Amino acid sequence: DDTAAAVVRWDGAVLGEAVAKQDELHAQFGGVMPSAARDAHEAAIARVVHAALQQARLSAHELSAVAVTMGPGLELCLRVGFYHARSLALDAGLPFLPIHHLEAHCLVADIPDLSQPATSRGVLDIIDGNDGGDDGGGGGGGEALEEVMPRSLVLLVSGGHSQIIRCSGLGEYAVLGGTLDDSIGEAFDKVARLLGLEARGGAGGAALEQLAAEWEAAQLASKHSTSSNSNDKSSSSSSADCGWRSDGGAPLAFPVPMKHKADCNLSYAGLKTAARLAIESGRFERGEVAAAFQRAAVAHLVHRTRRAVEWCRREELEQQQQQADARLSRLVVCGGVASNRALRAELGAVANELGLQLLAPPPRLCTDNGVMVAWAAIERLARFPLDALREDPRGLEVR
Repeated sequence: DDTAAAVVRWDGAVLGEAVAKQDELHAQFGGVMPSAARDAHEAAIARVVHAALQQARLSAHELSAVAVTMGPGLELCLRVGFYHARSLALDAGLPFLPIHHLEAHCLVADIPDLSQPATSRGVLDIIDGNDGGDDGGGGGGGEALEEVMPRSLVLLVSGGHSQIIRCSGLGEYAVLGGTLDDSIGEAFDKVARLLGLEARGGAGGAALEQLAAEWEAAQLASKHSTSSNSNDKSSSSSSADCGWRSDGGAPLAFPVPMKHKADCNLSYAGLKTAARLAIESGRFERGEVAAAFQRAAVAHLVHRTRRAVEWCRREELEQQQQQADARLSRLVVCGGVASNRALRAELGAVANELGLQLLAPPPRLCTDNGVMVAWAAIERLARFPLDALREDPRGLEVR
């Protein structure tokens, strides 16, 4: 639960960014303690915003707008950011844009890759320094983004959410499936704790991923060493899929949840229980449990993703949607778990097989951050009249 702020330009350039992390604070509680988080936000918010502006070499009066996440989330923490953003906008006379936290995660995958030339990333010339004006027009950055947002299937996977969402356009979302119990990030964190993995701030997903990767690498190295010593010419490179153990024993494998269910929902409680029972049995190495859990967790999400794509395409056929912009063309993965390399690799293969473009934010933008909130505001300012977006923050409250 970090305090974050960013200054982002119309073309996606991050001019200034600052963050005050709370990992060490919450490590002593084994997770986020809301009241402690609120106090830490209050102590850091002014310093963080000032640092982002200072890095961007701008004053608040030189901004085009102020955006802040309004929910969902812990209300007592969200209020800290909201009250500060409200004061900033009112004092500087700037438009105030409330941002939905989950939409910001979904949209940040679209932030342009500024390491590529503008022509190759599909971004046209930007009018730098446009302040949005008071004429009720757009924010001045409309030329930077495609007029019609491509139809996408979004996988929002984090510690608090697991949702499969169809995005037909900005603000046009339909939830096709969600978790029936634990989110995928919550399951990763809980299994990490069961394995005794140390995790900063109580988030153990990255630690579990690292342990699984180390165990699989060790198994692969051991198998190759054994094969080399025995001059086994029949050894196949396909062993890299880790469906084996270096000692020749049967690998630990957890069942993929809900394989025979016809919907797009997710469930991780049973998989978490299977991992707990394997740990308590004492028969398996920690790395083997981590690897087996991660394989099943990723396979479950990939399976439900395939089903969601099939559902979307069947609906397109039934509605006879022939226009290219009305057909599903992209697979977007976002949220904290989107940084998981095994998940990205599997989704990349699925997207390629199904003829979809895979979009994922840089790993540092997968967890909560200020850039995603600013970029969500830019997406809206580029596509809608400012008067339709402007809200008086004095009449708003977090939700």
